[in-house]
Amino acid sequence: MNIEEGLLLIFFLFLIILQVKRIKQIEIFSKRTYLEKMAVGIGILILIASVYFYANEWTHYIMGVLGVVTFITLFFEQGISAKGFHLMHPRYRWLQDYVIKWEEIHKITIIITEKERLKIEWVSTLFGKPKFYFDKREYHRILTIIKEHIPDKVILEVIENNKQIQ
Repeated sequence: MNIEEGLLLIFFLFLIILQVKRIKQIEIFSKRTYLEKMAVGIGILILIASVYFYANEWTHYIMGVLGVVTFITLFFEQGISAKGFHLMHPRYRWLQDYVIKWEEIHKITIIITEKERLKIEWVSTLFGKPKFYFDKREYHRILTIIKEHIPDKVILEVIENNKQIQ
């Protein structure tokens, strides 16, 4: 193992530790679409195949496994916590800030669909209008967390069957 491989292994381990810390903060994880699940599955298969066909040393296999673990932990980094909405990608590349804090949100819309999921949209000055999907059974927990933490200035809208109920 040379110095570059050692540094890369340390980088992967550091990245996984950071991701696990962020995942531990999340109280309710968002539900992923089938397209997102397929993309992650295909990405993992590509990583495994490239390691299988091109790895020459044991360090290559370890880096491949750590790459797959990094990819999988990235998939679980989206949801709601006491701090705000957690994103799986940073909103500022240079700050590596993965949380939209409650104070930065102007409006939250919870849409209860006929399917088995909730759609939550919010408007933030810094991040536009992202959407998260959650299991419909988590509605009361989500509403409790949001009501506990949002400032008074934030508009909370709940829509069910195209009718505003709150």
